[in-house]
Amino acid sequence: MSSFEDMMRKIYAATSIAIRNRQEGQTFVEYAMILGVLAVALAGGLTVLGGHISDLYARLNTDIQAALP
Repeated sequence: MSSFEDMMRKIYAATSIAIRNRQEGQTFVEYAMILGVLAVALAGGLTVLGGHISDLYARLNTDIQAALP
């Protein structure tokens, strides 16, 4: 086996590792972006519906207290 073939195998192995690591990093960034969008959507939804949800729990609490002996 020549030293050129050894060098090419080492370059190929290093390139394969670099590509695999880049793809794993890319996947992480994609998941982080999805989580960020979900967090913003959830915060917006709770901001809009927060008062309605609070009123609902207050009415439920009143109804439950009224039903107890």
